[in-house]
Formats: sequence, structure tokens, C-alpha cells
Amino acid sequence: MVEIAGGIEGLGKKGQPSRRIGWDEVLSWQPEVIVLAPCGYRLEQTLRDAETLRNLPDWANLPAVRSGQVYAADGDYFSCPGVRLVDGVELLAHLLHPEQFPTPTLPHGFVRCNI
Repeated sequence: MVEIAGGIEGLGKKGQPSRRIGWDEVLSWQPEVIVLAPCGYRLEQTLRDAETLRNLPDWANLPAVRSGQVYAADGDYFSCPGVRLVDGVELLAHLLHPEQFPTPTLPHGFVRCNI
């Protein structure tokens, strides 16, 4: 989905199942945009749990955090088969290239995190 949206996925493996990644991998990748969308979590739960990220070593030094490009979204946009996957790609395209893709209208929304 990230590739279709015009991004580069550095931590996942295309065509492979999801996997748990270590914090050291995130720090090494230095993401420019972070989308928090845990499978099975609604936006509200993701926002509550996102606050714990502040306590991770070097969280504030990640490029995405420094530039305010950390977002939370309903996990169903990225993990449930069906039309929501198209919504997820549209959301990613907007977050990665806002100058080229308008803000999508989504039933469950997304927000910029201030963490």
C-alpha cells in the first residue's frame, strides 16, 4: 500500500506477513512520516496508546516527529479486505504527498498526533 501511494516502506517486506519490529529498526530507518494504525484498533484507542511513544529513547529525534508528520488512523484502513483498503491507499497518498492528493473523506478519519 505504501508503494502504491508513492512511498518507500523500509521496515516491512513486500509480499510477506506483518511482523513485530524492534525499536532499534525504527531508529535506524529514520522515517519521515509515521502512520500509527494498529490492526483492530479504532482511532480513539490508537490516540490513547500513542502517548506511550514519548517515552521511547530518541523518539523526539526522529525526522517524522521533528516535522510533525506523525498520524493516527483507524487500523481497518490497512488490514481489513475490501473497499477500506482503497481508502487506506488514498490516505497514505495524501499524507506522503499532500500537495498532489486532496484530503480524503473517511468515515473513521485520521489525525495528526502531537506527541
